[in-house]
Amino acid sequence: TVERGYDPTEFTILAFGGAGPCHCVAYGAGLNVKSIVVPPMQTVFSAFGINQSNIRHSYPFANPMALDGDTPNLDPEVINSIFQRLQDEAVRQLKADGIEHSSLLYKSLEMRYKGQPRELKVPLPWSDDLTAENLCEIRNLFEREYAMLYTSAAVLKNARVEIINFCLDAVAPPPMKMRLQKQPLVGSDPSEAFKGERQVYWSQDKVY
Repeated sequence: TVERGYDPTEFTILAFGGAGPCHCVAYGAGLNVKSIVVPPMQTVFSAFGINQSNIRHSYPFANPMALDGDTPNLDPEVINSIFQRLQDEAVRQLKADGIEHSSLLYKSLEMRYKGQPRELKVPLPWSDDLTAENLCEIRNLFEREYAMLYTSAAVLKNARVEIINFCLDAVAPPPMKMRLQKQPLVGSDPSEAFKGERQVYWSQDKVY
């Protein structure tokens, strides 16, 4: 969050699971968030979510290349042929899953400054074949993502940039979407949610 340039105070906490709603108030106070949402299905939120999540297949391909300055000496035909092979593999897998080729295909590159041990995934905004002009923008895209993660002061304008992996993500909607019944909003008074009291035994010496 903060490391990636996001301010927690501008977001809402979504509490789910068996324990999340028990601790979200303390977390929210510590983060200074303005609102907390506890869904009605919070106890099975993860199971429901995985059942309704998009189907996703990821295809990385290692083929290191160096970018020389702002006008990298990269061949668009080589780059496009790599992505085409990944796309063909994705389409075969989606068909095997019984999914039509109406899925979304996202291209990205895993990049780094030369000598770094870890890559940064950089989404590519172009769905069609990349052109020479597109390739000239790759360094700018990398530095934009790098600045978002590490601040602009960490960007090394004169350092050599490397492409390590070519990545393609194929995303398709689930076969069936469930519809949740809408519930009326009863206001901010939590007494409507009170179900009762019961005694609980704690084996620890101290109760927190």
